[in-house]
Amino acid sequence: MGILTSNTQLRITNSTVRLLNRVTGGSYAHSGNSISDMGDSIDRRRCCLPIYHRSVNGLSNPMKDAWPWKRRFWVLLYLSALGSIAALLWLMLLMTLPRRHLPRMPSSGINYVVEQWKDPSDSSFLLAPWRPDFTKDIVPLSCHSHNDYWRSVPLFEAVAAGCTGVEADIWLNNKAGSDGLLVGHSLKSLKDDRTLQKLYVMPLLKILENQNNNSTESDGGSSNPNGMFQSSPNTTLTLVLDFKSNGSELWSLVNQELEALRSNGWLTNWSNSTDKINWRPIIVVATGNAPFDLLISNTTYRDIFYDAPLKDIANSKYNQSNSYYASVSMSTLGKIWLWRFSSSQLNHIKTQVALANANGLKARYWDTPALPVIFREYIWGILVENGVGMLNVDSLDLIKIDLHGRFLADLSKRPSFELPSLAGLRILWVAGYFTLEICRYERRQVCYEQQACFCVALRNLIHFWSQIQDILQDVEDDDAFPQGRNEVKLNPSEIPKKHCNVDLELNDGKDLIQLI
Repeated sequence: MGILTSNTQLRITNSTVRLLNRVTGGSYAHSGNSISDMGDSIDRRRCCLPIYHRSVNGLSNPMKDAWPWKRRFWVLLYLSALGSIAALLWLMLLMTLPRRHLPRMPSSGINYVVEQWKDPSDSSFLLAPWRPDFTKDIVPLSCHSHNDYWRSVPLFEAVAAGCTGVEADIWLNNKAGSDGLLVGHSLKSLKDDRTLQKLYVMPLLKILENQNNNSTESDGGSSNPNGMFQSSPNTTLTLVLDFKSNGSELWSLVNQELEALRSNGWLTNWSNSTDKINWRPIIVVATGNAPFDLLISNTTYRDIFYDAPLKDIANSKYNQSNSYYASVSMSTLGKIWLWRFSSSQLNHIKTQVALANANGLKARYWDTPALPVIFREYIWGILVENGVGMLNVDSLDLIKIDLHGRFLADLSKRPSFELPSLAGLRILWVAGYFTLEICRYERRQVCYEQQACFCVALRNLIHFWSQIQDILQDVEDDDAFPQGRNEVKLNPSEIPKKHCNVDLELNDGKDLIQLI
């Protein structure tokens, strides 16, 4: 170190003073920024410079002391509280907004019944006076309302959503002095007022009587009566009766319960004289413990058909004369890993559905996964692509939210329907899934609707983003496609398939290649 002369000037800035004060724990003050006195400067050099060097060299992180542990603790506490509030708001929004913003169902008589229904007696009471717009604007769909009696309003909710199939589990009424078949999922859930007559037979009878009250031979009449849906009067509603008690004991009682519908000519039937199906507004299908031998014992006339086992569909005894559905549990296909069918599972589905169609039966898979909705939509897309006759629906959420089944109508156009495999969307969906698991049991239907609404919102957002990407791609390819459109008329053989995916459509009788 050189020797300071009398001309040496030591400049101490305000920041240096603050640093010295923090290190020494005391106060250091100076009268000015420039010190010219030699003795003073040497003393200050000896006093201040070593302290300054030690303070700078000894502090690996000068800002370390700015965050003592107490301050860190409070910051973490505040952040945790803020995160908890955000999570609470997330739960509140997820539980209220989707329900509040569900699309309004069309105004019709059946929706009036759904809104006013309180107990099973209302299924018939609310049908008077009759409203001519009972099923106005309701489009029938190939969906089966599985365990329909579990819904808030059995039969009516399913028909209002457009489902052409409903299901009721029926039991013997073993109480003394009671008659009629009971409807419920288990013995413990049975109630005296929830009978097959009150929930299904009588409402169907009254609805069909009113639908055909003023009909003539040309628009309905006795030979071709109108069905449940005013937009499609020739559509037949499937009433599936799942025999839970002894099948032989139930069989005769079921025939008695259906006599009112039979005598009015509302039941689809098969006649041996013509060896063909006479279609009517209702077709009854027996499943569960239903006795197949008793069903086929009448070789001249049948108006109750069988739900054939899809896994045994190769058996020639199941045909149009005695069966209508061909059903099997989805679990028979094995475990579905990573939300995707394996190649062997896909081949199994194709084979089963093809055999059912060849026998004139409607293939149906029950016990399909209900959650998450993305997985359920993927399964529905695969089933529709392979020609399944009826989609098994455990909840009516997607049909309601997607405006009366436009989702189901579009499934055949989107055989590989799925959301992009983006990690962020997967994580977001898992969060929504576990959030909605809170309200299982009695509010399970509400949860399904909320989650489906959430899924549809994500799907629409992704669709919007894909449209933006298409527009940007058109701008980038403006030189290659000067017309500024993403539809180009080309010879399909001229397009290298390994470089693009194409959809062939008909445009005024000409091939149109739409680049994806």
